[in-house]
Amino acid sequence: MKLSTVDELRNDIRQVRYLRNYLLLITKKHPMKKSFKKNINSEIPSLVHFYANWCTPCKLMTPILEQIEEEMGESLNVVEIDVEAKKKLSRRYKIKSLPTLLIFKNGEPLWRQSGMIQKNDIKKAIIEFA
Repeated sequence: MKLSTVDELRNDIRQVRYLRNYLLLITKKHPMKKSFKKNINSEIPSLVHFYANWCTPCKLMTPILEQIEEEMGESLNVVEIDVEAKKKLSRRYKIKSLPTLLIFKNGEPLWRQSGMIQKNDIKKAIIEFA
């Protein structure tokens, strides 16, 4: 395998490590960890996932949100907020249960859902408020 292939993979948002003649994919950058304020104030809708590391339903929602982000592409910002790390932000938006999803556009919260929700229902809400 050529070094140029490794460079191409790095550009493909994956970090790689060459070890014992094997190319190992070690980690994938988390695409949803983006600036909260910048994204919610955008004209592009932002889907914000308030979660906690100890929350099992939150962990189940993460791959669903990653799929939505991949499918929606540039027409949607997806942001994750850890309620343990961002307590002030969680209080501002009155996060009482987890997971909680909010859709923002131009800084305004337009939609809110707490608890588990199906992928298609999330996409319908995004389309409705986009």
